[in-house]
Amino acid sequence: LSNLTFNNGNVGIGTTSPSTQLHCTGQITMDGASGTDHVLDVAEVIPVADEVEEGDVVSIDATSPKYQFIRSAKPNDTLVVGVVSSTQKGNKSLPAMFIGNAQQRQADNPGQKYKYLTIAGQVAVKVRLEGGPIRKGDLLTTSSTAGYAMRAQKLKHGSIIGKALEDFDGEAGEKGMIIALFTLM
Repeated sequence: LSNLTFNNGNVGIGTTSPSTQLHCTGQITMDGASGTDHVLDVAEVIPVADEVEEGDVVSIDATSPKYQFIRSAKPNDTLVVGVVSSTQKGNKSLPAMFIGNAQQRQADNPGQKYKYLTIAGQVAVKVRLEGGPIRKGDLLTTSSTAGYAMRAQKLKHGSIIGKALEDFDGEAGEKGMIIALFTLM
């Protein structure tokens, strides 16, 4: 605690003049969900349509007059933004860091739903076999099934959401969930 500084309501770590509520100088290490089988991501609050769930692949809602996101339902969708992060401890992935507060945003904006979008890291994503079996290292894109990803068969700029870190061959059915490294490209 010798590196902590308090100045006008701001807290500094490694600095004697913190300029924001929390001002850190140097490297930061964050651990989360330790002692579990979870993988971790960084997640930011986004406005969503009602039916969006954790693990869904989401795109910009081009039909809405307001800024929000919907489950992607078009193969190779260039409006895709990523995967809705999980917040339930029983799931395969969890955010190590939340940017924003979905519950507070919901309270401040009744009628609009909010979820956390993975902006970096590893995330559990819904997949299906539409593009064929998925192997570790395959690039993932949007499928024709709302909220699901598939193996990318062609590279279309702006439609890739990440890289598969697990295989999916449909042994347990055509739909499932795998861990992917989020990389929007």
